[in-house]
Amino acid sequence: MYHQITAKNHADADAGRYLATWVRAAGFHELEVSSSEWTFETPEERAWWGGLWADRVRLSDFARQAVEYGVANDAELALMAQAFRRWANDPEGVFVVVHGEVLARA
Repeated sequence: MYHQITAKNHADADAGRYLATWVRAAGFHELEVSSSEWTFETPEERAWWGGLWADRVRLSDFARQAVEYGVANDAELALMAQAFRRWANDPEGVFVVVHGEVLARA
């Protein structure tokens, strides 16, 4: 769903994989490519991340676009929100977000 919505918005949900290529194409050299991550594992971290996404899939422009673009309906979004809240309350839950990074010099 996330990929479908970003595509409809003329964006690429996986753009990070192209970042170094785009930076080189822009004329930069001496790239330092690295990564970092966010890990949500503690009860507090899961509560924050799970709550953020539970709200996002129901109460944001993302939710409005999902319905408008025919990617999901309100009932499906409600189920997704419930799933995020269940995950947030699961003591075994872990969510990792990986970030690609490029430091470039001209």
